[in-house]
Amino acid sequence: MHFLSIAGLEPKLSARKVRIFRHQYDYLNFGSWILEIGQPHKRLRFVRDGKERLLFVSMADLSSQGERPDWNETRTIPGDGSDFAEVLKEIDPHFS
Repeated sequence: MHFLSIAGLEPKLSARKVRIFRHQYDYLNFGSWILEIGQPHKRLRFVRDGKERLLFVSMADLSSQGERPDWNETRTIPGDGSDFAEVLKEIDPHFS
């Protein structure tokens, strides 16, 4: 189910000129996952803690594409977080 959600998310991101830079899923850790999306100089990272049922949202501005992101946590969202609805809500304010 998770990977189908990622596949369905990609066209919605692409329409906003946003790419997936990193994705990681950990089945053995309560279905926790990491999703890093963005554009060359701006990134959003979503970390879902499957055990605690929290979604952490962080942002990073990069001066060059090769730069390592310096993440600043912006929000913590309680709930399941498995359907990516919160991911889509966070995209528009940052990538419009």
